[in-house]
Amino acid sequence: MLQFFNVTKIYPGSIKALSDISFRVDKGEFVFLVGASGAGKSTLLKLLTREEVPTNGQILVSGKNIVRFRGREVPLYRRKIGMVFQDFRLLPNKTVFENVAFALEICGLSGKQLKERSMYALERVGMAKKADRFPAELSGGEAQRVAIARAIVNNPMLILADEPTGNLDPDNSLAIINLLKEINYTGTTVIVATHDAFIVDSFRQRVIALKDGKLVRDEESGAYAG
Repeated sequence: MLQFFNVTKIYPGSIKALSDISFRVDKGEFVFLVGASGAGKSTLLKLLTREEVPTNGQILVSGKNIVRFRGREVPLYRRKIGMVFQDFRLLPNKTVFENVAFALEICGLSGKQLKERSMYALERVGMAKKADRFPAELSGGEAQRVAIARAIVNNPMLILADEPTGNLDPDNSLAIINLLKEINYTGTTVIVATHDAFIVDSFRQRVIALKDGKLVRDEESGAYAG
């Protein structure tokens, strides 16, 4: 589904964030992207969302070279990706339902279909009964569930989760990864960037490990440090 070919990213000031990275992820895989702060995880995710472009190398997603995208191709591509963040990024002045529906409004959807798809996404994450609540009324685990509902409401081909358990306790962390696994079972490819060794060791999924911008390990069923 996606392939990195000899990807290097150098920021101004000769800061090398990634160095000659190559790997592939097949459709329907679940992958943990691990490494310490500064290892290059966030840069890799930004390359996948086309917030950044590589200094060298190519990135193919569903057979298309996203490095070469221009103009309207970029926002259309991003609609196929669901993002989940450590800090949830919910709009505080909108209800749970409105936060999820907003992702559809941006795509021009409205009316009955918008409501049905938003509520279905909330049902999938167990938050339909709190559709009228505001983010300030939610626990951290609930807020992250809403963020996941927002990420899946457009039926994305790929979900990128950047430290999704970073602000959660161990029980909620397990619940959130289990939820992402359930979504993965339906065929959605999921990549979770994390430095949470407990989570990685608990699930034993494929692990891609970065260190100082280099790919140092790629294991089909790995531990955080193995």
